[in-house]
Amino acid sequence: MKVEDIMQRDVIKVKHSYTIKEVSKKMKEHNVGRVPVVDDEGNVIGIVTDRDIVISGIAKDNGFYSNTIDTIMTRQVVYITPDRDVTEALELMGLHKIRSLLVIRGNTLVGMITLGDILQTFRYSEKVLETLNKIYSKD
Repeated sequence: MKVEDIMQRDVIKVKHSYTIKEVSKKMKEHNVGRVPVVDDEGNVIGIVTDRDIVISGIAKDNGFYSNTIDTIMTRQVVYITPDRDVTEALELMGLHKIRSLLVIRGNTLVGMITLGDILQTFRYSEKVLETLNKIYSKD
């Protein structure tokens, strides 16, 4: 099965110039915990999670709400193309200990695939369980 068969196509994204407060509101409004960050041309330049906001922002307690999101986003984006097999997505998630991947074709964001999306399709797959173990192991 290909990534494009089960990926989420309607992905909320934010511009790098958005403030942390604006991104936090957008996350709450759409009930999401991670959003891709794009430049003015719409190219993906990072990703930010609710955890990034807490760890990098609130924990530092430096009046960060007005800072732009690019000050705390993760710039090393792990992604996959829509034509790849879902097992490759699982391998990437396990390797990088992450629960979601951006799906990019060329420079364009076309979707997101999460561990939850895969779990709904392959409930008790050995590969899924192996990936969960990699993500949550302490190594």
